[in-house]
Amino acid sequence: MDVAWTEEIPRDVYPVWSAVVVLLGVILFGWSASALLVVYWVEAGIAIVRGTVQGLFAERTPGDLSIDHRLPLSSWGEKRGGVSLWVLPPIYPRNVPIVIAGIIVLVLFWPIAGGMVLVGLEPGIPAGSVLVAVVSLFVGHGVRFVDYITRGRYTDASVRSVLLRRETVSVFVLGVGGLIVYRYASPPSSLLIAVVVVKLVGDIVFARVEPGGSLTEWDDDPVESDVPDGDPIESFRVSRWSLLARAVGYTPLYLLVPPYLFLVCAAGLAGLIGGLGVGVAAGVGAVGVTALGQLVRTAVETAHLEYHVYPSRIVAHDRLLDTPQWTINRPTVTAVAIEPSWVDRIRPGNRTVVVSVYDQENRFRALRRPEAFVASIQGVRTSSGNRSR
Repeated sequence: MDVAWTEEIPRDVYPVWSAVVVLLGVILFGWSASALLVVYWVEAGIAIVRGTVQGLFAERTPGDLSIDHRLPLSSWGEKRGGVSLWVLPPIYPRNVPIVIAGIIVLVLFWPIAGGMVLVGLEPGIPAGSVLVAVVSLFVGHGVRFVDYITRGRYTDASVRSVLLRRETVSVFVLGVGGLIVYRYASPPSSLLIAVVVVKLVGDIVFARVEPGGSLTEWDDDPVESDVPDGDPIESFRVSRWSLLARAVGYTPLYLLVPPYLFLVCAAGLAGLIGGLGVGVAAGVGAVGVTALGQLVRTAVETAHLEYHVYPSRIVAHDRLLDTPQWTINRPTVTAVAIEPSWVDRIRPGNRTVVVSVYDQENRFRALRRPEAFVASIQGVRTSSGNRSR
């Protein structure tokens, strides 16, 4: 019971501390609604940043695995495993697309709210005391992040449960939204104190919401259970540099589709406004960002794959994440062949191997020894098949 009680302390102390700081501003320094608007707007940005960073470390897979494929790096949503950097817990690539969605909210929604706040500011805001409050809130959220890491709370959380959406909504609805209404009603200090107390209650309630503990699709049926015991017959690596060169070569095609198409439109708009030089510079920047995005995507998604051939399975193992990604039931493969293409003469790297299972084709790109891989798969008589992810 004592352990459970102490575990609840950090979840309540930090919201109370931030509320006390704001209450002191209202009571002792005579803050107006404008001062509170600035504080709560900044806190909303801090909460979004903390939530997105926390989401990178969330260990459990979310119950809802569906990801909008229009998001950058959405293909990472199917990556299994994580990679540790320095002394930090593992970062899970599958969380990155959802984290990017949170960053998009920060980039689009938060400045709009800030514009509404800044337009309605009253003159004479006590900048010194407001700055102290902002620093206190920043420190409070930083301590909560440290608590999240050091106490291992990320092990029981999924990326969707730690994005602080509830806390951010609390800031906007109970803080920014409510205070914008009160701002034009010229509220007395008692109403401002009421807003702070209501927001405090909301923060405590949201902080006590535990992540769901139910098994997800990946937890209930891990790929590891399909990996045969013992060593594989053969292992085949991909040509990493070939994959990365291909990714850069496809940059012009990606510039024609969202989200990179928006960079092209922005470069064109910059050229219309700033002239030819500005447009060319923006265009080069758009190409560079797109190429870099494709390099990062490919480096994490496929550049570290190694294919292990067992008598009963073909296992795609990611050496960066040290985790099997998917398997193919080898005795049920219907066909395996090297796919010819008219771009083979100009495309860097080896040709693509296609392994067919019923009417599904599984493509193995840029293998270092494609002919040997085909010969290894054909070493066992094949019939019909199934690929498990």
